[in-house]
Amino acid sequence: MKTHAPNRRQFLQQAVAAAGAAGISLPGIYSARAADSPAPNETITIGCIGVGGMGTGNMKVFVNLPGCRVVAVCDAYEDRCRRKKTII
Repeated sequence: MKTHAPNRRQFLQQAVAAAGAAGISLPGIYSARAADSPAPNETITIGCIGVGGMGTGNMKVFVNLPGCRVVAVCDAYEDRCRRKKTII
């Protein structure tokens, strides 16, 4: 019997379900999506995971690029995540 590896979506669903069942809290994810967003094909939208020193530097570059929009930040430290959300 041949099995296949799960795709990213299946993997994340399984990981979140397993973490919840084990009583593990997940890091905060904060979204900054606006109602007046341009059409999906006109802008590259990204989420930044890990917004420490290098991650914040990369995020600042992305925020200032035309045609690129940072819509979410995620970090293991919830207070850092909240602070960095103000950049986007």
